[in-house]
Amino acid sequence: MFSVALLAASSVCAQKKNVSQASSLLYETPVNYSKAIALIDQAKADSTTSGLAHTWYVAGRIGYSMVNAEVQKTMLQQPYSVDDFYKGLSMMHDNYMQADARDGQPDKKGNPKYTERKNIRNDFKEYQIWYLYLGVDLYNSHDYERASVLLEDYMSIADNQMFTAKDGVKVDSLYAQALYMAAVSAVNNGQEEKSAKLIEQLKNTPSDYQQFAYELLATEYEKKNDMDNYVAVLREGVSKFPSNTYMSGLLINYYLSINKYDEGVAYLDQMIAQNPGNIEYLRVKASVLIQVKKYDDARVILDECIRKDPSDMDSYYYMGLSWAKQGESRFQYADDNWKTLGKEYDSIVEESKSNYRKALEYFETAHQKMSHSNGLYKEMLQNMQFLYSNLGNRDKFAEIRSELEGL
Repeated sequence: MFSVALLAASSVCAQKKNVSQASSLLYETPVNYSKAIALIDQAKADSTTSGLAHTWYVAGRIGYSMVNAEVQKTMLQQPYSVDDFYKGLSMMHDNYMQADARDGQPDKKGNPKYTERKNIRNDFKEYQIWYLYLGVDLYNSHDYERASVLLEDYMSIADNQMFTAKDGVKVDSLYAQALYMAAVSAVNNGQEEKSAKLIEQLKNTPSDYQQFAYELLATEYEKKNDMDNYVAVLREGVSKFPSNTYMSGLLINYYLSINKYDEGVAYLDQMIAQNPGNIEYLRVKASVLIQVKKYDDARVILDECIRKDPSDMDSYYYMGLSWAKQGESRFQYADDNWKTLGKEYDSIVEESKSNYRKALEYFETAHQKMSHSNGLYKEMLQNMQFLYSNLGNRDKFAEIRSELEGL
């Protein structure tokens, strides 16, 4: 018995020494992280020290030290290691959470006594934002697996009970951004259960990102060919976010794809009636009318849009598109029936070119005033290039082609 007790005591001493040595290594320059991690991993795996909050705190502190080293590089505008940054943040989060779960042992009065929480709180408050910064960078580089980890860690810290509202670790707008990107990352990782949970959370979190939950849900239903739920989600999303023309566009395109033109237009008319000041819905209806070759009806609506907001270049774009599509339709008719049209062929071709010239009047106005970041800008240039080519204007064709190549 004596020898067993002696061995047990020896093991405890050895593992506590490992914890102490791992902690001491963080004050050396350069830090031997490999050795520190190896020592603390032994302590975490040993039953004599694995239950101690301090063991896990030191493990988290190793991660903190790694993060600090990379942050300092960014401050000095020096290259930093994404791998070390990610590893440090992950170690810091996972181990500190484990440390806090083991901390708060009851004192003689039964009240929890925390020995590590104050330091953990301070470290998280210092570097929490870097979970978001690096998470966003990884997200933008399509490293969705690691982005998901850091973005969820960011939210985990914000939601942790060790913090109160006064600590300011939960900034609603940043939290919503992290939640949205984490949901998209989970979708792209093929993690259906996790993505469903995150999307549902996003759907119920008031923010500018909330509407994207409906877009993501609709996409997931479309993948499963569950079109009933696809339509239901889009309808709910549009009713809550009437200015979201992306969702209304998806809904209308769905109706058109199944040849329910009347139902699509009726739905649009309902949205226009509910939002009479929203010219975006008027433009959507005009674009639908252009698709079904009701060009005159589309232009009546677009005239109204331009009267309401002469500075809105999107309306000029669609007006130009209506003339361009009509001209293209007339030219195609002439080309398909040239054998039987006789002299009428030339007049129809001239009518087509006249439509092209009208289209360019609106496109040129938009070309001068539309922001280059507008999603319609490149498409407008492509239409202009086509029109100038068909009108034989080589100079303008070359000018537009050069601009397109520079985008």
